[in-house]
Amino acid sequence: MKDRRTRKSAAGAACGLAGLLLSVFCYAPGARAARFVSINMCADELLLRLADPADIASLSYLSRDARNSTIATQAAAFPVNRGRAEEVMALAPDLVFASAFSAPATLSMLRRLGVPLAVLDVPTTFEAIVAQVRGVASRIGRPEAAEREVHLMNGRLAGLRRELPLSPATALVLQANNIAVGAGTLIDSVLAEAGLVNLAAQAGIVGYGRMPLEAILIRPPDILIVETDNEGAPALATQAPRHPALAALARRGAMRTVDMPSRLWTCAGPGTVEAVAYLRRALQGKTP
Repeated sequence: MKDRRTRKSAAGAACGLAGLLLSVFCYAPGARAARFVSINMCADELLLRLADPADIASLSYLSRDARNSTIATQAAAFPVNRGRAEEVMALAPDLVFASAFSAPATLSMLRRLGVPLAVLDVPTTFEAIVAQVRGVASRIGRPEAAEREVHLMNGRLAGLRRELPLSPATALVLQANNIAVGAGTLIDSVLAEAGLVNLAAQAGIVGYGRMPLEAILIRPPDILIVETDNEGAPALATQAPRHPALAALARRGAMRTVDMPSRLWTCAGPGTVEAVAYLRRALQGKTP
């Protein structure tokens, strides 16, 4: 036990954060094997991309949900948890990754028990994604992994930008209950990278706001984007983006409809570039 504390102190000193070990914990290369736990699906993806697999003690159970997760196949190789404090404590974690949307009771309990906790925010731009990737990699002592992921993401984005049209089309992402996705969101950044102008943002919607059907019919977008992963629920609200009046616009050629797997932009990370690529292929008439 004494040797374990000694090694942990040395690792913390190497990171220059010896006084903050309970809130921010860093691992130096060559230190003992770590035990990282994630209780958030988006943090799961970052750990799988950045951490040594041997250091991942557990991922959230949502990581295996292929309907919502882009890493379900990889996550199958790791133990999972349901984000309960007692589960996490039983894993004896060195660092727990959560998000601002994780259960407040769990976060409060982990803090009271002195568990090192990294609560990740939700990036809304690709620049913020880069910053978060580097921040997470720094905490787990894998800065080289971050630079690899950043290089790959930026290279892919640069290639996609070379394909952008000279005249951007307008687009509207419409969700259940006619909720449109506006400015200041990750989806807004994805649309911009795909060469699309967000009609909801132009209409003054910041974040998420209701777009009446009448407003859409008066000023239809060039592209209506509907998230396919959320369909099938037994509620009329989920059918709003498939309204017959919108379908009629598409049939007349006044608007195109693109089905978008929401899992591609649910989490902000290096993999979000795949959402940009998907939209570019769809807009070019290619099979996504």
